Amino acid sequence: MLDGVKDGIIGDPATCPFDPYKLVGTTVSCDGGQVTITQNMANIVSKTYNGPTNTLGQRLWYGLNIGAPFNGNALTGPGPTGATVGYPMPISDSWIRYYIERNPNFNTSTITYPGYTQIFSQSNAEYESEL
Repeated sequence: MLDGVKDGIIGDPATCPFDPYKLVGTTVSCDGGQVTITQNMANIVSKTYNGPTNTLGQRLWYGLNIGAPFNGNALTGPGPTGATVGYPMPISDSWIRYYIERNPNFNTSTITYPGYTQIFSQSNAEYESEL
């Protein structure tokens, strides 16, 4: 038996063979209800674990370790129609609005992949020496 099966902790995440696409079509318990895993959900999980990339597919930053919780990173809530929608991570949202765009009204939900690459590069250029 693997250690993680006994204690719920993955000791070496780099060797974990988790593939979210193998769960597509599976029904799981989630927040007191039942949810069927979709291809889109698997895409989101895969992208979250792999981390953001630029438009050429080159990694900008590492992703989450396999098994890490998504709460705080992948926020959701009710949208205008009542359906669940994604919300930006508050720290990233504020960083972009106040430090990069210097506009508290900037709508981060309008950022495209090329725009994200630009914002990431600009952030590194302006603030890397501060870290």
